[in-house]
Amino acid sequence: ECPICFLPMPYGAYDSTYQACCGKTICYGCRVATIKVAADAGTTKSKNLVVEKCPFCRAIPSTISSETVGDPNDYIVRLKKRMSVGDAEAFWMLGEYYSKGMYGVPQNARKAFELLSKSADLGSVEGHCHLADHCVGIDLVKAKYHYELAAIGGSDNARCNLGVLDYQSGDFVRARKHWMISVMRGHDASLENLKLMYVKGYLSKDDFEKALRAHKDSQDEMKSEQRDQAKKRTPSKDDFEKALRAHKDSQDEMKSEQRDLAKNLRKQR
Repeated sequence: ECPICFLPMPYGAYDSTYQACCGKTICYGCRVATIKVAADAGTTKSKNLVVEKCPFCRAIPSTISSETVGDPNDYIVRLKKRMSVGDAEAFWMLGEYYSKGMYGVPQNARKAFELLSKSADLGSVEGHCHLADHCVGIDLVKAKYHYELAAIGGSDNARCNLGVLDYQSGDFVRARKHWMISVMRGHDASLENLKLMYVKGYLSKDDFEKALRAHKDSQDEMKSEQRDQAKKRTPSKDDFEKALRAHKDSQDEMKSEQRDLAKNLRKQR
């Protein structure tokens, strides 16, 4: 649950954020509410920049302080400070950045695996889950082991993935149990998997209706006015796809044979 509003944490990738200053994971609703309060109070560093304090510890991001202004790696510096005090969540966050090459961190699969392993050793549920993601396709036994530890720790994403592995191995009964458990906590992907089982005849109508009611009840518990406002600020999938198409169209208009030739010549130098 969110440490500020005490509501169950939503599952969307952009519905929560890790605060590298204090090591807390905050729901996006509380973060947006903090930004709105700062904007309404006129707390700004410049004309267009709102000073966003941490919703939990009230720290001001050091990226706008006089010492580190313009430093793109400041967030990574803060993560490493959290790692120095044994923050398991900071290890898996940095591990994911190494895995994807984000925040100026070079893409390095070996380094990512080391950091995720350290996070799991320190007891991070997300560390176990992400480590399992990296093991799928390489060592399925190890992947299932870490998914199980993450599921025991409360990760519904991990439990959903366990259901997928069981379904693929033909154990439909065990897969259904995993998905029913996570659906009761509002997990969307698990509900979609149960819907597929229902369509294929592996799930009864009564069980599917029970899953739908449980999912709705759990989703209702996660709702709040702040989160609804935050969702309006977050671009939808349609908006993102529209932006991608517009960007591609604009790029296509700029293309010419001469420009392509010049680009190839620069690459050869």
